[in-house]
Amino acid sequence: MSKKLIYQEIKARITSEIPAVKTFRLWNNQVSNDNIENAFNYPAIFLEFADLEYINEQAGLQTIIGAIRLHIVQEEYRTENELNLDFVDQVAKAVNGYQTDTIIKPLIRTSEQQDINHDQLIIWEQDYDFKANDCTSSKYNGGIEIAGGVIDLEAKRDTEITLDIDNDNIRTGDGI
Repeated sequence: MSKKLIYQEIKARITSEIPAVKTFRLWNNQVSNDNIENAFNYPAIFLEFADLEYINEQAGLQTIIGAIRLHIVQEEYRTENELNLDFVDQVAKAVNGYQTDTIIKPLIRTSEQQDINHDQLIIWEQDYDFKANDCTSSKYNGGIEIAGGVIDLEAKRDTEITLDIDNDNIRTGDGI
C-alpha cells in the first residue's frame, strides 16, 4: 500500500500545483507503445518506481529507500521550445523537496535527462531519491497503513496498585 500512497501523494501534488497536466499514470513505456496503449492527452507525466530497497525494522515495519523517475511528455511546439522547458521546471519545483507522512525524507532531484528521437514529442526524465515508511507487510496491523501522529490509548486494570512509601529500603534503594 505504501507504493500506492506514494503514487497518490505525488500525483495529487503535481496535479494541484500544475493544472495543465492532462494525464498522470504509472509508467509502462507508453510513448514507445502508443499504438497499443490506452490513449492519453498531453502534457502527460508518468511515474516509474525505478529502484526500491526495503530495510526491515520491527514488527513488520519496513523502510523504503528508493528512487522514482518522472517521464514528462509534451507535444513539440516548434516555435515555443522555451514553454516546454518552463513546464519541466514547474514539475521540478512542485516535486523537489516534497514530503508527507508516508514520504519521510523529502523527494530530492538527483538527475534529469532528455529522452530524444520521438517525432513530435519532447520528453524529459527526472530522477528523485526518497525514503518512506511501509507497514503493508506487518502481520500486526492487517496491512493497514497507519498515518503518522500520536495515538492515545486508555488501559484499564483489574487490580489496585498500592505503594509502600514508608519502607526505607525500597524508597532509597538501600539493601538492594
